[in-house]
Amino acid sequence: MIETFTAFQKSAKKHSTAAFVFGSMCGIVLMVLAQIVVVFLALLIEAVLIINMLGPMASMVISMIRLIRHDYGDDNGNLRAALFIFYSLALAHSVCFYCWFLLQYFLEKLSKSASKEFGLNKDFGGQILLLQYLRETKAKCADDLSLPGGWNMVTYAVGLLKSVSRDDHLDGLRMLDAFVVNKRPSIRLELLSSSESIQNLIKMLQWTGPALEDQEMRERAARIVADVATGALHIVQIPGALQCISSLLQVSPLRQYCQEVEKEGPQKQDQDKEGGEEEKDKNMNTAIDEQITDRLLRMDRRAKKFLFGTMDEQSPFKPQGTRELIHQGLQILERLACDDQNCREICCNQRLLTKIIAPITSPALLHTDYDNAWVDILSILLRLVRLLISAPGEASTRVCHDISVCEDAIRNLLGILGQNATYHMQLQENAMEILTEIAIGSPAIMAEDFIRKLWCIFLSNRGTSRLRRKAGEQLAKLLSAQGANGQVFVKDVFCENDTVVAQLIDILVQDKECQISAAAILEHLCCHFVRYNELSELCVVKLLRMILDLISKMEIKEETVPGAGESNCFDVHNDEESKPPKQSGPKKPWVPKNDELSEETKFLAALMSLLVVICNKMVDAHVFCYVTSVDAALVKKLKKIIEANNKNTADCLRIVKLACQVVIAIIHLKPSCIKDFNGNHFDAVLSTALKNMSDIDNCMLFAVQDCQITKPARTLSSLVKEAQGLLQNAQDVTVLSD
Repeated sequence: MIETFTAFQKSAKKHSTAAFVFGSMCGIVLMVLAQIVVVFLALLIEAVLIINMLGPMASMVISMIRLIRHDYGDDNGNLRAALFIFYSLALAHSVCFYCWFLLQYFLEKLSKSASKEFGLNKDFGGQILLLQYLRETKAKCADDLSLPGGWNMVTYAVGLLKSVSRDDHLDGLRMLDAFVVNKRPSIRLELLSSSESIQNLIKMLQWTGPALEDQEMRERAARIVADVATGALHIVQIPGALQCISSLLQVSPLRQYCQEVEKEGPQKQDQDKEGGEEEKDKNMNTAIDEQITDRLLRMDRRAKKFLFGTMDEQSPFKPQGTRELIHQGLQILERLACDDQNCREICCNQRLLTKIIAPITSPALLHTDYDNAWVDILSILLRLVRLLISAPGEASTRVCHDISVCEDAIRNLLGILGQNATYHMQLQENAMEILTEIAIGSPAIMAEDFIRKLWCIFLSNRGTSRLRRKAGEQLAKLLSAQGANGQVFVKDVFCENDTVVAQLIDILVQDKECQISAAAILEHLCCHFVRYNELSELCVVKLLRMILDLISKMEIKEETVPGAGESNCFDVHNDEESKPPKQSGPKKPWVPKNDELSEETKFLAALMSLLVVICNKMVDAHVFCYVTSVDAALVKKLKKIIEANNKNTADCLRIVKLACQVVIAIIHLKPSCIKDFNGNHFDAVLSTALKNMSDIDNCMLFAVQDCQITKPARTLSSLVKEAQGLLQNAQDVTVLSD
């Protein structure tokens, strides 16, 4: 028996080639026969469809003719009644059939138009998804004769994410992704209200395999999460969320998978060599079977494609690769980091934090050419880093310190700002913001060097006003922070003080793009100059005259706050305050955050803040009387400023407080101008402002995060009382003298 089996095995080995040829021929014959069968079935199906369409038409025509003629043959009454009922039912059946046919036709047209409107026509099976939604809607109406509240395409797609079926997950992702790309309808409310759908969506971010369907699910899920990540998504409530998001920043899991497969390949070949002749024969037979099976599968796919058209076509989705996943992953993290709690969680996840910081510390960062897509990715990365190091808490402070002590990171960030750098302007602005946050808490040497670089950019880049403006903003922020800590290096950085002030005055008058930053820088420099008496009186007089001239020439406009029912032009930075309850009486309700301040209003606030510093610390009564020869015009301008900003918003409050400080400083420097204040009923103006703005003034007690909101630090109530006290004392002195 064993000898017979051995002889059969040797015979099979000799005829292995013949078996392969025979198998190939059989496959070709089967393919031809299958195509013949497919053609026959297609013709048969077409014939059946034609009969189904023409049958009801023939039935309707015959029924109408018989009903019109009443030609039923015999005069039997029962027979005539039965035939009448029969033809009537046949006619009704035919009419119902064509009504149903028209309904299906219009539903198909509706699905096509809807898929085009919502961007589903570009997606694989978009029309089929809408037909499924319509079928589900009909099923819900059939059960309760009404739809549940809030039922729409978004809730249907969100519901698909709750399913245990992988196909339902893919359909839901395709619909929601189309809505995100098309930017309508909004999916945030429906998706964020379903914690199960959010959790399933986050899990889909992980890499599961190299299949095209897996890559599609991952990319679509990343875009959807990036769209809903702003504000309302808290990663603490989703276990493993950061791990899933971190997987998007992995360089190439597909490449690693292929490398593992390649490593396994040689190992299998070595095992085959060691297996002997029997293992070789087994592998050869297996290869022949696989080739025959592959041919049969190809034949089956061609037959299906021929029979069912596009039913088995490959999905048009083309994965955009690792770059798209990194882009969406960083965008998710940036939007999550806007929340302080999320920011702390990210900073505490060392594995994720290493991936975020790695590009900044890479030596290859400055030696790589980037296209626009990669510039966008790097810009998001730098913005994310700035959010992480500027957030409150020990974790953010630790991250900021780790970056500051990394020489490669500092070298790369400074290299982006280099004079010969060819990087995109957005990257340079982001690098400035990061270096500013680092320099605020860094040693004096680094802060001084960075101040020098910002000052050079602010003066030299005349053609790039956007970059100069950002440099001015960061320079003013850094000087303010260092001044508060007593670590200002003005004497070393700004060697010639009068020249520096002249340069800033020139920018203040001529450069509208950078005049706000110039005023803020001048304010901090003036505080330093007062300390060391390093500014000449001529320069101070020139600066004071220029500021008063700019304020007098500005047009004070009132802007209407949308939805507030009153004019307002300072509605910004109100995130820190909570909206107080409405009260009865004449007080105006506090208006929440709305549009940003206009540039003119920001410039006015900067000029008034600078004027307060100069009046309080740099000039005496003699110099001020010499400069301000027209008192009535300045008083009227201050009155108009207070009346135009007499609204319950944080920024209007800041303008009014600055105006009150200017009033107090002017009265101290030039008491003779009190008659101009009293002539313009300034006491009543201040009382009205305090009455209308008392709520927002009290709310400022909770605004501790932004110095621009709480500046000036004194309350409006104390400033108004001091100003009214000065005006009242002057009146009492006048009465006594009379």
